[in-house]
Amino acid sequence: MGEKVAADDGLREALTCSAARRDTAAFLALLEAVAAREGQRVLILDHLSIHKSLDVRLWSLAHPRVRFWFQPTYKPW
Repeated sequence: MGEKVAADDGLREALTCSAARRDTAAFLALLEAVAAREGQRVLILDHLSIHKSLDVRLWSLAHPRVRFWFQPTYKPW
């Protein structure tokens, strides 16, 4: 899991994860992989309901090195 991605300010890392379903359990598995890496992590997320579930919110409180940034609903990429 993981690949290197070139960025303007250096080398970034992109983690990918395949799952049979798009649910909270699969997203939590991805979050655990992110948390296993060293250093601060910022995840850019959309407003999919699994990204804001209670389990994910509790997970984020327990992992302060991983921060979520939610893309504005009115401004798609």
